Amino acid sequence: MVIRIAVIVQILIAIPQHFGFNPFVQFMSLFFKVKENPPGHLTGSLGNRNYLAAFIAFSIPFFIGWRTFKIKGISINPSLIAIFIFLGFCLSPGTLAAIIGMGFFLSFNLPFWKRLACWSLAVKVAVAFAAGYILITGNHLSEFTELPGLISEFISTGKFTVDPFRSDVGRFAMWMMAISQLIESWRYMILGFGPGAFWGREYSMHGQYISVWFQFGLIGLGLMLGYFYTSARFLWKKKSLVLLTSFLIICLDMIGNFPAEIASTAFLIIVICGLIERERTIPLQCKGEGEWKQPL
Repeated sequence: MVIRIAVIVQILIAIPQHFGFNPFVQFMSLFFKVKENPPGHLTGSLGNRNYLAAFIAFSIPFFIGWRTFKIKGISINPSLIAIFIFLGFCLSPGTLAAIIGMGFFLSFNLPFWKRLACWSLAVKVAVAFAAGYILITGNHLSEFTELPGLISEFISTGKFTVDPFRSDVGRFAMWMMAISQLIESWRYMILGFGPGAFWGREYSMHGQYISVWFQFGLIGLGLMLGYFYTSARFLWKKKSLVLLTSFLIICLDMIGNFPAEIASTAFLIIVICGLIERERTIPLQCKGEGEWKQPL
């Protein structure tokens, strides 16, 4: 319930922000002086449309089945409908991950081939939505138009050359800037450059997996992926569908985002991982006083 309340509050803050009124700033100004730079898009009190979308996306499974009603035998969930409409206005990897995650959730109990078809459809919907957004608004379009040239350069020269002083460096260019340094030596690839190492810009890489690889090498990346695999496998076997879907959305968002490095989204990830660990340690059987058998 706390997660749902947090999401609803964020949405209620973000909508008036879009029209130039910031209730969060107005409230904080009652206690101290606040310097405001009004956003031109939905941000919530999380300060960025990207973070807001990720925060909401991670919590979507907790709204499934909440306050639903039926019309002619069809279950209607007004909260989920409203949330997905809202996410449509703050496109980010989290929005796309939420679409794919819901496809996974709705098809979980179907036969394998039907389940696979639903997953494929969810991916296609996410790709179509992203492509439509990019083509209509022009946002991020240069990232895709420049990608073939970057790949061609790597094939011919074995390295990437990206101007680090450009005002806008897309995700593909960020990743290639980092990878070009990693592949200089097997030591860098295995051990990384260390936590917080400079990769070419003064802000975080927009990709958690590459960021972990750059900082902690394949060793650190392997540990993280190992945790993801064992946790997903456990949740799948236990059929803990809400947590599994939320965990899947987090893992997908990490491809193009860095939610573990942002306080608000990292906190929600910790809460969800905590719920997963609680599921993992629930005693299966009590043989005697003080003796518990826990799942492997």
